[in-house]
Amino acid sequence: DILIISIYLSIPILWLIVLYRQRKSLFIKGISNEQIVERRLIRRSLKKLHFLFERYRPYMAYWEAGEMFRRILFVSVIPLLAESNFPRGSIGLVLSLLSMIIYREAVPFLNESTNSLAYLADIVIFLTYTGALMIETGLDHNIESTLFAL
Repeated sequence: DILIISIYLSIPILWLIVLYRQRKSLFIKGISNEQIVERRLIRRSLKKLHFLFERYRPYMAYWEAGEMFRRILFVSVIPLLAESNFPRGSIGLVLSLLSMIIYREAVPFLNESTNSLAYLADIVIFLTYTGALMIETGLDHNIESTLFAL
């Protein structure tokens, strides 16, 4: 399990290294954000890396690597942190709440609709963990079934 997670973690680490090496092309001082986005599109050294930063605001060029770490955490690490469901759900609940706050404050995407959608997705993850914890602790028996289904 640890070996597989290490392999998965190597991908965003490599992305960070590659982006860091291109930092002078990614972060250009003295010009507007729109001009930075335009210059990034024409830089030959950045052509193969566009998928890592093209959807994000100029100062969020490393966001995709962080997002990959977040996905790995939710999918691979949380299940290994505890043997029973309650601690896993609790960890997931706290991490999803932190993720919601970070997305709300960072506003990483160029497109405002994408920011809203990402925030909404984090709310859904939070509600999923909340529902799972309610089922695990038996709180769902105390709530009317039609309300719980909503």
